[in-house]
This record gives sequence, C-alpha cells and structure tokens, in this order.
Amino acid sequence: MALTPSQLSTGQAQRVAIARALIVEPELLVADEPTSSLDPVNRQRLIDLLNTLKQQRALKLILVTHDLGAASALCDDIVVLDQGQVVEHDCATRIMNSPSHPTTKALIHAQSLTSAANKHNTNSQTQ
Repeated sequence: MALTPSQLSTGQAQRVAIARALIVEPELLVADEPTSSLDPVNRQRLIDLLNTLKQQRALKLILVTHDLGAASALCDDIVVLDQGQVVEHDCATRIMNSPSHPTTKALIHAQSLTSAANKHNTNSQTQ
C-alpha cells in the first residue's frame, strides 16, 4: 500500500522525516521536537532508537524540545531557554531533580501531567 505524503498522519510523517535523516548515518543529528506528534509507545520507541544509535554509531544529538523527559533520556546536558535567553544549563540529572528556574519547573510539571494523562488513558483503554 503506497501512500503519498499528504495521506500520512502527522506522527507518520514525523517518523518518515526521522528515518530520512538517519538513513545517511549522520555524525550529528539536530532533532526539532521529534517526539511532539508521537503517541507514548512510539515516543518511547524513538527515544530507545536514538539512544541505541548514540551508542552504536557515536551519534551526537542536539535536541530542541519542550519534552524534558525525552531530553533527560537522550542528552547529557540540558539548556533551558525562555524567550530566547538561557535561563538554566546543567547536567540532565540535576535539571530534572533540582530545577532552579520557573520555566524549567513549569516544563517538568507539564511533562508529569502529560505522563499522568497518558498513563490514565492507557489504563482506561485496557479496562
């Protein structure tokens, strides 16, 4: 079954774009919101894939995202911007465990709300 780009869902189109970027085996990948249109299962699959590629191919990753959960899973360091200004920069573990700036705290809080909603939706679907 062949689909044209206009027939793909947003998530499918995003996965195709990621596959196209990875097929050339880059040394550096700049990923702008790669998990934004993905359901929780495909989000985790992408995170796992990128972590595997980082290890196997020594892939370097610059991740531009609001998803600090994905950033902490994929990146050693996190830089938080607010209106184009760096407001926090530290190792991923420290950012996630001890955020100091209100923007960072808000992003982490939003991530926890999203995770809770996804967990609730998954539990509702299995009952």
